[in-house]
Amino acid sequence: MVVGVNPRETAYGRVPGVVVQIDFSGRRIAGLKREADGAQIPYVVFEPEIVGSVFDLKMEDRTLVRLQTVPKVVIDAILTTEDRDFFSHAGLAPKRLVGAVLQSVMRGGRSAGRAR
Repeated sequence: MVVGVNPRETAYGRVPGVVVQIDFSGRRIAGLKREADGAQIPYVVFEPEIVGSVFDLKMEDRTLVRLQTVPKVVIDAILTTEDRDFFSHAGLAPKRLVGAVLQSVMRGGRSAGRAR
């Protein structure tokens, strides 16, 4: 079996990328060889499986996704409830900003959009 391992930083320093030939004897590994030159190597450090990621100061566990993989119906639902004009303003929605200020004034200074 031939496998490729990507280069990366680890707790023990930088691990170079390598393509390795793994030889088996039954269900056991019998040997490891660098594919490029056939040289025997003592071990290979594989990339760990990512089971979760922690972000920001709240230490929230999130799964990052690419926008292209999110179904259009999900994007439409979020935009409809959160910011219908998202694609037509440059980061600040003037109507929403004025609305939030008015709500804050009417509520006696408590911020809109903040959990209490």
